[in-house]
Amino acid sequence: MGDSISIPAISLASSPAEILCSKRTEIQQAATQFESLLIQQMLKSARESGASLSGESDSTGETVRDMADQQFAQVIAANGGVGLATLVLSGLQENGGGNR
Repeated sequence: MGDSISIPAISLASSPAEILCSKRTEIQQAATQFESLLIQQMLKSARESGASLSGESDSTGETVRDMADQQFAQVIAANGGVGLATLVLSGLQENGGGNR
């Protein structure tokens, strides 16, 4: 009985244009986060291939490098990234997904 379902509140004062703009913003943020995750994986993969050549293994250093990769990937994606977020958005808009 303590469980409750949370339903996002939609103001009746919100116009359809405001709701559409909000949805587009959410989609843009999701696409940028997706791009950030992919960039982070690319950085991690590149770092691991270099580490295997040097034979270094330090768990503390690895954790710090992972955190740095995450932050760096977020900055890259937020500033235009490699264009993947833009491709995702244009694909959704062509298929009508960005207009719902």
